[in-house]
Amino acid sequence: MPTAIFRAISFLSVALLLLPVSGLNHEGTALLAWLSSFNSSLSSALFSSWDPTHSNPCRWAFVSCSSSGLVSEICIRSISLHTTFPSQILSFRSLANLVLYDTNITGEIPRMIANLTSLLTLDLRFNALSGKIPPGMGNLSSLRVLELVDNQLTGTIPAEIGRLSSLEIFRAGGNSGISGEIPPSISNCKGLVLLGLADTAVSGRIPSGIGELRNLRTLSIYTSNLFTGDVPESIGNCTGLTVMDLSLNYLTGEVPASFAKLMSLEVFLLSYNNISGRIPGFVGNLSRLSQLELDNNRFSGELPTGIGQLKELTQFFAWQNQLHGNVPSELGGCGKLESLDLSYNFLTGRMPAEIGHLRNLSFLELSENMISGTIPSSLEHLRQLNVIDLSRNRIAGPVPETLGLCGDLEFLDMSSNRIAGPIPEEIGYLQGLDIVLNLSWNYLSGPLPRGLSNLSKLTSLDVSHNMLTGSLDVLGGLDNLLPAASFAGNQQLLATDVDSQTSREEKEGRPWRLAMGLHSLPKGNIVRLLGCCMTVAWESRYKIALGAAQGLAYLHHDCNPPIIHRDIKARNILVGLEFEPYLADFGLAKPVDRSGRTMPCGVVAGSYGYIAPDVELDCDSMILTGLQPSDARIQGAHIVDWVRRELRAANSPAAAVLDGSLRNQTDVEVQEMVQVLGVALLCVNPAPEERPSMRDVAALLREIRIVSRHLQEAGDHPEKGFENCANAAACSSFSRASVPMISSSSSTSSSL
Repeated sequence: MPTAIFRAISFLSVALLLLPVSGLNHEGTALLAWLSSFNSSLSSALFSSWDPTHSNPCRWAFVSCSSSGLVSEICIRSISLHTTFPSQILSFRSLANLVLYDTNITGEIPRMIANLTSLLTLDLRFNALSGKIPPGMGNLSSLRVLELVDNQLTGTIPAEIGRLSSLEIFRAGGNSGISGEIPPSISNCKGLVLLGLADTAVSGRIPSGIGELRNLRTLSIYTSNLFTGDVPESIGNCTGLTVMDLSLNYLTGEVPASFAKLMSLEVFLLSYNNISGRIPGFVGNLSRLSQLELDNNRFSGELPTGIGQLKELTQFFAWQNQLHGNVPSELGGCGKLESLDLSYNFLTGRMPAEIGHLRNLSFLELSENMISGTIPSSLEHLRQLNVIDLSRNRIAGPVPETLGLCGDLEFLDMSSNRIAGPIPEEIGYLQGLDIVLNLSWNYLSGPLPRGLSNLSKLTSLDVSHNMLTGSLDVLGGLDNLLPAASFAGNQQLLATDVDSQTSREEKEGRPWRLAMGLHSLPKGNIVRLLGCCMTVAWESRYKIALGAAQGLAYLHHDCNPPIIHRDIKARNILVGLEFEPYLADFGLAKPVDRSGRTMPCGVVAGSYGYIAPDVELDCDSMILTGLQPSDARIQGAHIVDWVRRELRAANSPAAAVLDGSLRNQTDVEVQEMVQVLGVALLCVNPAPEERPSMRDVAALLREIRIVSRHLQEAGDHPEKGFENCANAAACSSFSRASVPMISSSSSTSSSL
């Protein structure tokens, strides 16, 4: 009997010991509840280790535990969970690191996050979180890293942030809805190493208390911020600063003298403010500087020669200021310099030969000054140069033959100077020259060198308004877009007789893009010539619109580097024998890396700055309405305004603005016209950021044609005529975008 009792007790003890591991603990259960809200396709693949038969989640992917078996870390990166913030984990008392980086989580950060008092790291970057930063975060006294970059957060930065005495990194940039001022309490975060609030709407003055953050290494509050007032003198006390970016604000005053103490500074960016006074001489003593951007301010006086002592300097921008004096020869001492932009100032004197010492220089911008003298032959040593822009100065003398040794050149602009003599044959050695060669508005003479025919990659050539002679025959192998304007103003330069040298078969067998000789046609305009001789059918007009959009999409999105046309209008779209369109007359955007954020020729696909609506619609206005922007029939209004006015008019169908010569089209074709009009109106939205890219425009035009074909195949079109097309926009998948803009009802006119 005692033996039986002993065995029973032993069995019961073992059973009790096994009981806890027979089911998942509360943390694992909470994580599984969160998992159930994930993207189902991800759940089975990436989270297969989240096994409910385990006793705890310590062996699960993306989860780590402390020695006590409690969850201490959840780290998920770059996986689209498509869920909300995990409120289920707010009871995890041992959770030290929560990283949900680029996981597409939405919703608000819960107020109860204040319960996670063990948190050291909270990284929620690159998500779609909304709402305010919870003030309760001030209770996370152990928090060292708070990363909220690129979400959709709103409201102000809570003053309770100042209670995070252990905080080392605070970044909330990329949340355009965060506003208000930087709370003065930030000065209590004595351990702060990085403060990043770029691309927010934070405004007001920069608090002087930032100067108390003696451990600060990075201060980044650029772009879209609205900081005003002087730069605080106290920031000079942050002697450990390595990166200071205060650009794109409304800061005034002078550079504080205390900044002379910032001997660790490597990146100093003040671009796009209203800083005045002289560039301080002490800048030359900041020996670790690699990036110095002072452009778009009101700096005056001379450039300090001490800048030449900055041996680590790779980028120096001081363009668009009021600087006087010479380009210092001491700049030749900046042996690591890669980009130099001093354009749009009042600099005088000669271009120093010492620039030839900058063997790493790839970008040289000195345009829009009053620099005189000759171009130094020492430029031949700059074998890394990609861009030279010396335009709009007073430079004289010849084009140096030695420029032909700069084999990496892609952009060369010496226009609007006093350069004389022949164009050297050596220019033809620059076979990498694929963006611009602009020598216009000088005193160049003699024939065009045959070497120019080697520049097969060249996008834009302009030698207009010189004294060149000879024939354009030497360019016979140059297969690029060369409008007649490229050679205008050279009275003794003979045009190539394209028709006599090229058979009809050759023209039809390859894209004929060489536009020399168009000046011999009336007004040099093929589109207008065809337009006055015949009525162009809708099918051809659609082909022109789609082809032009595809051409621009190619330039904006597929070219390397991208090319921005900047002058799209009917007269710059050439039409071939089969009404195939070709783009002509490039007017290149200024291809400079002004603030370190745009590369030569622009990387902003689809729009470079602000392009006026009238420029955007010139082509489609001709295609759809048969009118030009200045046509008398639109009663003094611009074509865009006229179209909108007509569409606002009561009882005016959308088709009323279409070309009357197209009245015998089927309703399906009229629907296409109305939809194309809708796309055109999208392109002239008064807000540039709301306009579609050219890739989107091309896709929309293709979709319109696909829908029309489906309608035709289904036999879903009545008799010909405009009368039944009042709601034509509603007949395609594009209708959701276009109906509010082009509906026949006057009640929708306000959206125009």
